[in-house]
Amino acid sequence: MNKNQVYVCTSIFNLYISVLLAIANKQKGIKSKLIYFNMDSAFDAYEAQLLSCSYFDDVIGVKDLRNRKIKGLKEVLANIFFYRKQVNKYFDRFVEKGKLEELIGDSEINVFSTTLLFQKYLFFNFGKNYFRILEDGLIVYREIKNPITRAIKLIHGIPDRPADSFFKEIWVSQPDQLPNKARAKSKKFELTDLVENLSREKKKEVVDFFLKDLSIQKNNIKNALIITQPLSEDNFISEQYKINLYKKIAREYKAKGYQVYLKNHPREKTSYQEVIPEIDGIIPGSFPLEVLNLNQSVQFDKGITIFSSALHNCNFINEKVFLGESWDPKIHSELQKRFKM
Repeated sequence: MNKNQVYVCTSIFNLYISVLLAIANKQKGIKSKLIYFNMDSAFDAYEAQLLSCSYFDDVIGVKDLRNRKIKGLKEVLANIFFYRKQVNKYFDRFVEKGKLEELIGDSEINVFSTTLLFQKYLFFNFGKNYFRILEDGLIVYREIKNPITRAIKLIHGIPDRPADSFFKEIWVSQPDQLPNKARAKSKKFELTDLVENLSREKKKEVVDFFLKDLSIQKNNIKNALIITQPLSEDNFISEQYKINLYKKIAREYKAKGYQVYLKNHPREKTSYQEVIPEIDGIIPGSFPLEVLNLNQSVQFDKGITIFSSALHNCNFINEKVFLGESWDPKIHSELQKRFKM
């Protein structure tokens, strides 16, 4: 990997990984460039910093363009039969393609997601570049059960599965858990390795970049962190059902004498502190939890999640509790329907 690297980020967690990789690249004389897709305005608080920081040699921000509306039979048919042309037409209205071409050049392109429309735009227009997938949650390990959608994508040459030949490499923490067809091009990728190679000064620099005004009070009381997931947003369960699940967890640990914090997912809209009074503090959804690995003053006695992979990377948590996908029958049933498990 001696070519310049482009990182395509859709979350602040993606940005955190990209910053760590960019630091490592700089030591090898490799340039790092950033394209961020501002989903749910998550990057608003970092835009000024990104333009002036030393991590990336070039930065382009793309506003959240997920509201493409297809109206009428004519547009529906055009989207079915001329999908690639329609996607390019849509993004060419908002994205300066010349600037993208200048930034990307012959660089290798690293994506964390393969399903967003903006990624499809990059696949269609920069298909000759070398594409690599970097792990961003459990979705990379699963095969989606939807043969009709898959057939349409194959007809239009739309890559979206890690096993697709379009993607040359996959960097994940658990290569042996990938679908069989994807394992041959996988590489074990651990965030802890990147963190351990940082000097004390560089760790402080990264912490200062991301932490901002986050404050967690220990007060000599044992504490617990609940890591939530967008279960209602992704239509696994209803919003109220999701709230009741996390309320149940919060009450359990509050009753055990814990100070309870909650870290919501970036895509969640739920105002947890308003509906779960047992919560003592909220860590904002856009904040990448893994940054706390660099701050030795922050420690949690216990971390709890249903099945979020984010908990794996939290070395500042002493005991990790994965309730599991079968903990709740409704969630388990929906997962069985959607994915090959």
